Amino acid sequence: MFRELGETQGAYIDSFNTFELGPPRPCDIPGVEHSLDRIRSWYVRLDEELYAALRTIPDEDVDRPVDRGNDNRLPVWIHLDVFREALIIFYGRVSVYLKAAGKPRPERFERWIG
Repeated sequence: MFRELGETQGAYIDSFNTFELGPPRPCDIPGVEHSLDRIRSWYVRLDEELYAALRTIPDEDVDRPVDRGNDNRLPVWIHLDVFREALIIFYGRVSVYLKAAGKPRPERFERWIG
């Protein structure tokens, strides 16, 4: 689940640079799914890449379409919103797993998701 989200974020990062959404970008960290430290460092790197990609988009391009395939194009700002929705879905999945495992949700999680 964590690998899937990271690879999806990689595809979104690439799309903000190319204006085309391609397949998920495979993780280049061996064994990432078996190490919380590796996942954390990968996510930090992905977040830095995402912020860098978004900073390069000039204001006049926020309405520029991103080709999502199958004749589906969305303006950059809506495309980013779709990625945010993917994050919300991911956090919902994590919430279900934590509840099933009898573990509490982190405080930051509670503040953001509720």
